Amino acid sequence: AKRFLVHRKAMKLLANIAYHHHPNRVENLTKVIEAIKSYPVQSDIFVDTNDPQAIHELAHLPVTFHAHTSMGHPWELTSKHRNRIADVYRHFDWVAYFEDDMMLPKEGFINFTKQFDPMFEDNLYPSFTRIETYPDKEGEFSPDITFNLTPNMWREWNGKTYASLPYYINYHAFWMLSSKRLAEVLSRNPQALQMISNNGLYRESLASLPIWSLELKPMLEMDENGELADHCKVYHLTNNYSNQSRDIKEIFRR
Repeated sequence: AKRFLVHRKAMKLLANIAYHHHPNRVENLTKVIEAIKSYPVQSDIFVDTNDPQAIHELAHLPVTFHAHTSMGHPWELTSKHRNRIADVYRHFDWVAYFEDDMMLPKEGFINFTKQFDPMFEDNLYPSFTRIETYPDKEGEFSPDITFNLTPNMWREWNGKTYASLPYYINYHAFWMLSSKRLAEVLSRNPQALQMISNNGLYRESLASLPIWSLELKPMLEMDENGELADHCKVYHLTNNYSNQSRDIKEIFRR
């Protein structure tokens, strides 16, 4: 009997990073890129930067730089990924946007790609929350969630427990979608990628398309111990909110 080998085509990811060039930001940018390169996909990484000098100084990084020098405001840099995604998303399986200090570990990406489609069917989004760590404190901390969760923020879905945080504490400074679902979104609203929530939070809105503009309900999974699942954590490498952050073990306690 003949045996046939089926070669599965590798998934392709279009990853976009907004990078404000400064020597102090290179280390974090490098970690973000290394994390993306660890995902089990073929990734094309584009870095939008405000300084052409970055293209020469960081030429060793496995990315394509695009310099933008005629912006009215520095925050406009965070909008540049939208045009690229609109132009080329059909050539990829997944699209993503990251700020230059937001590091998503491999397990977070893998879980997202498994959970996204069934959740999208129910108008849900496999979400994340920003995590910071500090040299003088043990544990992991949230810079965004300033109060204890109320009973109406807990949900059950598909046999698991989730926390669904309200605007704007559900912010996590990056977003992803499958190209298949993005095509559906754009077929209903061709301007969807240009949508920016009219909430006074321009930069944050650009990093929050699925939950703030498309209004998918964000879902944070709890593990078997009732704690925030590791694959829902995205690391804010700048770690600059220690004065206002709270221990995640206190926050996600029912």
